[in-house]
Amino acid sequence: MGKAGMSKYVKDHQDPTYDQALGNIRKESRQRLAWLEKQVQQKAKEAGYNLEALIVKDNKTGAISKIG
Repeated sequence: MGKAGMSKYVKDHQDPTYDQALGNIRKESRQRLAWLEKQVQQKAKEAGYNLEALIVKDNKTGAISKIG
């Protein structure tokens, strides 16, 4: 990429390695949460319950995920 094309990216992303690593960590966290949600639904179904709604809150980021 040319010098002129790179400057806007560098200006917007002061530390691109950190941004990329943080993005990967957040993606893995979302995938893990989705897997856990499926496990909870499966366990409830096996126990004979119908899970209508589930709310999960991440203590670190405050993100709220709703099922149902």
